[in-house]
Amino acid sequence: MSRSHDLTEGALHPQLRPLHRLDRVGLGLLRVVAALTLLLALAGGAIAWWIDPWLGAAMTLLCAVAAAGFGWLHGHLGRLQQERMRIGQLLLTEANPQPALLTFDNAIGLNGFLVLLEEGAKGGRARAALLESGKFNLPPVGRSAVELLFTPNRDGRLLIRSAQRLIFARWLQRPQLRAEGDKVGRLFHLLLGSIGLTFALGAWFLVAEIQQATESLQLAEVSRGWPAAAGVVTRSEVVSFMQGGGKGGPQRYFRAEVAYRYQVQERVWQGERLWFPYQPTRQQAGAEAIVARYPAGTTVAVHYNPSQPSQAVLEVGHEAEAADRRRNHLYGLAALTAAALLVLLLIWLLLLRPNRRRLDQLQRAVTE
Repeated sequence: MSRSHDLTEGALHPQLRPLHRLDRVGLGLLRVVAALTLLLALAGGAIAWWIDPWLGAAMTLLCAVAAAGFGWLHGHLGRLQQERMRIGQLLLTEANPQPALLTFDNAIGLNGFLVLLEEGAKGGRARAALLESGKFNLPPVGRSAVELLFTPNRDGRLLIRSAQRLIFARWLQRPQLRAEGDKVGRLFHLLLGSIGLTFALGAWFLVAEIQQATESLQLAEVSRGWPAAAGVVTRSEVVSFMQGGGKGGPQRYFRAEVAYRYQVQERVWQGERLWFPYQPTRQQAGAEAIVARYPAGTTVAVHYNPSQPSQAVLEVGHEAEAADRRRNHLYGLAALTAAALLVLLLIWLLLLRPNRRRLDQLQRAVTE
């Protein structure tokens, strides 16, 4: 089979031209995805650099690697498409069609869908084949009459032709079929593990936040019994910063920073904590109200931990704020856990278990 030149669409067999156009559309979409990835790399990198240079560099590098991966994939798929067109041209012009019965049950292999082919118009020797024409050119589910085109030496490649479509496929021996099943099983388990790890990382973050909120709640309650010492506000200002990156992008937050000095047992201490658990807010007016309440130079009562004088607050209590924060994180953890279990269960019930059953049935049906 010559490889001296690439087949153009005009030189292809008429039945190959729709598949050639479909492949070109797929490659075009891949080019669009690669271009969008590059644009996202530039835009995301610029935004991230504005927030944090290290974050910007990491985002730019990750997106650039993804774009390079798309470029390699585009070239690889282009070469595979040309090779497939050459094989199809050879089989359509030189092979003799053989009648067969095709059974398709959505069995997924690592590189495509698996089917059963019974040679002869009324069925006969049953062999397995791997469909390589993509999801948009699959046969109907069930049993249908087709024609097979393959070289006399059965070197592995074949075409399956029906009244509606032309499908590229590859013969599979029984050990190859078992290997396809094992590989796709490992792939599904890798998918389950990846999803589980993602949810586990999210749960770990929420658990850390719950622990922090619980500690703040306990300190808010305990601080009511702390003694007070006279102090002076040394600095009082509103600080704004960007945080987050959801649908609306980074949001501006405001934090009241109040520094004060106080004396305990003839030793001077410095503090900046307002209360447990003070959190920045998106409302500038709230931060400004706190700063107005504690202007620089004001004498204040500082409540300190008698066993650890460096730990102090200007205001005690605020248990409701800490309790609300912990409750919200608990709800988030419960929702995340439920979503993780649901996703993993659906993958198991809808993909992994049915595919394992289909592959077992196909394995039993193969006669060689």
